[in-house]
Amino acid sequence: MKRFCEMMKSNKGITLLELIIAIAILAILVGFITPQYMKYVHRSRQATDVENAQKIGEAFERAFVYDEDAYQIYTNWKSLETTVNATVEGVNERYKVYLILSTETKGFFSGGTDAFKRPLSSGKCFYDIINEEMGVMYETKGKKDTATYVNEILVPNYKVVGPDGNTKIDRWRVCKRKDNGRIEVWSAYDLRDGKSYGGKPCYRVWPSPDDIYTK
Repeated sequence: MKRFCEMMKSNKGITLLELIIAIAILAILVGFITPQYMKYVHRSRQATDVENAQKIGEAFERAFVYDEDAYQIYTNWKSLETTVNATVEGVNERYKVYLILSTETKGFFSGGTDAFKRPLSSGKCFYDIINEEMGVMYETKGKKDTATYVNEILVPNYKVVGPDGNTKIDRWRVCKRKDNGRIEVWSAYDLRDGKSYGGKPCYRVWPSPDDIYTK
């Protein structure tokens, strides 16, 4: 015990030089770990969006099974046409799609008609089926169904900016490819400079995601 006390008395603590060295080592470690962590977060968000877009696309396809009118509606859908660009493995593809569904803060549009009052089908169709698959819950208030909970799957995790280099994506858009009728899920944005762009598709996420989701 006496010897221990003598050792304690002789211990003058760490020197300024030792403290500076410790701080320098810590700074180096933080400088090394932080970029790796951010890279991990970046990749994780990309992968999550690709997985969620696939779930949305597959839920859309299941509507064809659940509702006998859904496939006919999809086949006949020829409105809200726009041109899109997708780059996969460095190869750019430009083509036209029809805009069908869009997410908002309250999930996919729901009800018997779409936002433009076009009739859909009776019973469950695209809106209700996808919302159900994605975990969106509704409560009836008067004659309207209001979303009370929205699963995070309805908002893209990877907050990349759109091709305009300014506006961040904030929603999903389900599209029908004009040339071959394929279902596609795109990340999209709606507002820019206070103007609505109606869920403008930015990057294809499913199938064959754009390079921005894989590189």
